[in-house]
Amino acid sequence: ILTFNIIVMLYQLTLIDLRRPENVSVDSLNTRYVLRWDWPHETAANQTVTFTLIKWKKKIQLIKYWTSVCVNVLEHRCDFTGAIHYKISFLLRVWANTSQQSSGWVQISFCPDEHAALGPPSSLKLSSVKGDLEIIITDPLSSTNQSMKTLLNDRLSYRIQYWRRSEEPQVPVHTRAKSSRMGFSSGCVWILSECGIC
Repeated sequence: ILTFNIIVMLYQLTLIDLRRPENVSVDSLNTRYVLRWDWPHETAANQTVTFTLIKWKKKIQLIKYWTSVCVNVLEHRCDFTGAIHYKISFLLRVWANTSQQSSGWVQISFCPDEHAALGPPSSLKLSSVKGDLEIIITDPLSSTNQSMKTLLNDRLSYRIQYWRRSEEPQVPVHTRAKSSRMGFSSGCVWILSECGIC
C-alpha cells in the first residue's frame, strides 16, 4: 500500500510539472470546426510535447463514453470538422503529453447550432428578367457543400441593404427576405450591399 501511495504521489507531481493547454477556443464557420490552444514551451524543455483531444456527447447516460478526435498531434490545433453533429452539444477535452507525463485536461462545451458562426451566402448573382433586376442568392454551404438551410430548419433569411444611386446622400433601405430570389424595378438604378444572414 505504501508503494502504491508513493507511485500515485509521483504521478500527481508529474501532472503538476506539465502545464495544461491555455486559451482553448473553437474557430467555427458553418460546419467547419477547429479547436485551438496555446501552450508554454518552456515547461517541457528537451521533450516532445503532443496533444490529445477527446469528445463526449452531452446527454443523459449512465456511463460517459469519450471518443478520441485527435491523438498525439504536434500542432496547437485540432480540426474536428465532421466529428460532431450540428444540433448536439458536446464536451471537448484537450491535454498535453510527453513520453513520461500528461497534463491535466481543459474542458469546454460546444454546440454548433448555438456557437458556430454562420457565413455569408456562397454567391450573389444579378440577372435581368423582363427588364427588371433579379437578385439570386445561393445559401451558405456546409463542409459537405450542403445548404445550411437544411441544418437550420429553414430559419435562414437574408438582410439586403440597397439604395438608389443619386448625387445626394441616400438612406439605405433594409429588407429581410426568406426567398433566395428578389426583384427590383428597372425604373431606377440600385446599389446593393453584401447580403447578411439573420
